[in-house]
Amino acid sequence: MIYALEGLRGIAAIIVSLYHGWSSVATSIKIVRNGWLFVDLFFVISGFVMSHVYRDKLHTKTDVSSFVIRRFGRLYPLHFVMIFVVLIFSFLWGTSKDIALLFGHKIGPNPAYFPHIHLSAIIANLFMVHGIGVGPIELNIPSWSISAEIWTYFAFAATVFYSNRAPGRRIFLWLFLSILGIIACFFSGKPDLNIVFSGFSWFRCIYGFFLGASLPLLKKQIKPNFVQISTFQVLAFLISIGLVLCAGAYPWTTFITPIAFAGLVLAVSYDFGIIAKALQIRPIQTLGKLSYSIYMTHWSLLLIFSHLVKPLDEPYKSLLRVVYVAAVLGVSMITYRWIEVPWRSRFHRYADRIGRSKKIAEESGNGLISRTDASVTQFPPTT
Repeated sequence: MIYALEGLRGIAAIIVSLYHGWSSVATSIKIVRNGWLFVDLFFVISGFVMSHVYRDKLHTKTDVSSFVIRRFGRLYPLHFVMIFVVLIFSFLWGTSKDIALLFGHKIGPNPAYFPHIHLSAIIANLFMVHGIGVGPIELNIPSWSISAEIWTYFAFAATVFYSNRAPGRRIFLWLFLSILGIIACFFSGKPDLNIVFSGFSWFRCIYGFFLGASLPLLKKQIKPNFVQISTFQVLAFLISIGLVLCAGAYPWTTFITPIAFAGLVLAVSYDFGIIAKALQIRPIQTLGKLSYSIYMTHWSLLLIFSHLVKPLDEPYKSLLRVVYVAAVLGVSMITYRWIEVPWRSRFHRYADRIGRSKKIAEESGNGLISRTDASVTQFPPTT
């Protein structure tokens, strides 16, 4: 594990969770107001990590199958749970509004929230295609990026598998895909990179992901000392933050922000240096561990808090933000412990069993072991 990247992911998750929701003192801060850009930091980090771990491991179809199972098990269980959590919250809120109407009280501009969730959105979410332009982006809105990312994983696995004979060309292939992604984003018709509802959101993921995937190949060529890497980290950090702060006034800068994020990810990936060490302190590492749960659960909590805040003024709106963040962290600890960890382990064990059984079948077919031996082989449990 690269601990600095884990910490960076945690900070990004908290900023995205603060970006969503009601206006308060927090959202008046530019880095929070433009916090949607940190989703692109997620994409760059994911691309880096996938390339760092898997670029030399997907040699056979069995390897690819194992990779797909592991990535699916990492993302889908919590996504599946949150679909139904949001549906239940929405249904309860819609029902409470209907009951209020019976007694002559109208809550909000619409009679109920639940009817605005379409069956097509539920199906698209269940099959994780809403982030690639198939079906509306509704329910747990942030999950659009998870949908886009899992399909990008498939593309990544294909590029690794089919380039095994010429691994030196991968960086050119990945940079080419990244460039195609940013070109497609330009054609979305939006003045900035916030193209979630335009149907081009998958290309935004491809842009950042394959940019990140190229970085480990560059990293092999660079061996900095402490002073050099610290200087690189500070510069990359200042440029990244500067571009995020400029996003509102200069929307075009958002198209180059992922490039700055790529520089920051590369800089801290060495896991030493001033900023890398700061990202390794325990509270930030805890945020990193919980980052996926933070990202996936905060929207459902907003369904509750956004209604609680309506009658409030400052400073109570900001104080409720503190309660909201505490609630997000508390729920994330629960989902991490009871959903993420056990289901990730189950899918990893399943991937290991599939990999072993296919390997034995291949060896049996090649005459390396007898069919009888293959049929009685016992697999030890995976720890």
